[in-house]
Amino acid sequence: FDKKYEQSFTHELFTVDECLHRTPPVYKLKDFDGEKIEGSFYEPELQKVNLSTERSFHVEKVLKRRTYRGQKQVFVKWLGWPQKFSSWIKASDLY
Repeated sequence: FDKKYEQSFTHELFTVDECLHRTPPVYKLKDFDGEKIEGSFYEPELQKVNLSTERSFHVEKVLKRRTYRGQKQVFVKWLGWPQKFSSWIKASDLY
């Protein structure tokens, strides 16, 4: 994850790891794997989201295909997420 000076949000989700009580307060973040993100962030740079089982993640690209235990699967790169979060899903979940 790279912090940029443009106002835009990423598709990747983070959790607040620590709040540094300064004026104004700044926040330290962790990624979905619990890895700490370098730097700190001001509140206007963050957007609160509610996770639900109905949340959909968009596929950027299908990288591989396979049949595993008789089930067709695809290895996908998720839109806006680093490569390390790519994963195998059922091919039928794509369409």
